[in-house]
Amino acid sequence: MILRLRRPTRLIFPVVVAAIMVFLVSPLVVLVGTAFTTTSYLTFPPKGWTLSWFTQVLQDPTWGYAALNSLVIAAAGSLLASVVAIPAAVVLSRRGVRASNTVTTLIMAPIMVPGIMFVLGVMLSYNRLDMAPPQWGLVLALAVLTTPYIARTMIAALSQLDPGLEEAAMSLGASRARAWVQIVLPNVSKSYFSGLALAFILAFDELVVPLFLAGPSFPTLPVRIYRSVAFDVSPEISAVSSLLVVVAVVVATFAVRDPSTAKTAR
Repeated sequence: MILRLRRPTRLIFPVVVAAIMVFLVSPLVVLVGTAFTTTSYLTFPPKGWTLSWFTQVLQDPTWGYAALNSLVIAAAGSLLASVVAIPAAVVLSRRGVRASNTVTTLIMAPIMVPGIMFVLGVMLSYNRLDMAPPQWGLVLALAVLTTPYIARTMIAALSQLDPGLEEAAMSLGASRARAWVQIVLPNVSKSYFSGLALAFILAFDELVVPLFLAGPSFPTLPVRIYRSVAFDVSPEISAVSSLLVVVAVVVATFAVRDPSTAKTAR
């Protein structure tokens, strides 16, 4: 009876996986396809092929300014999140730490709370503290929002790392700092960069936080797209979104690349 069930399962599983992949990829195919249409409205399949919408986006200074703002606050927010997440992961990954589960839950709280509630809480806090500059407020809010992603990946990597490696290095005369730099960090660097890339992409694509915290003089790219869609849906929006997909794929590819494989290939 067991042998009879294995064969149908083996045949159904690839079909289910293929169907899920098609379901996930098909919106991206439609999005990219509408960016090449010659019409002034969204249509799929595209009627004709042109790169004029990409040219308009690249030549429009408002898109470039919004993209630069998103790039700056996403980079600053993810790096600031690293400053908080790495020490927290080091402590929480060690055994015998009191209240480690409670602290981990607090670190993960920003992604458990609905986005609108998080932004309202940040706005009330900023009003209480009279924090007027939107740039610093955005960076701080994005850092809080992306810290859980870096902390979670680092905790998982450090928990799986054999503590005997660090102890062996210290027993041979290495200081704790040297053991960390030469032994621990190379073994968890891939996990860190994966978490950092995820945090950067999420901060770059964040809409709710900049929409409520940033003023009209500091638009981000998601806010610029949102306001454009509210008034006119044109293939220009698809061109911008297609460029974002390409950037996300490139960042994710470099983040998950195995450094040892790259050295071997050289």
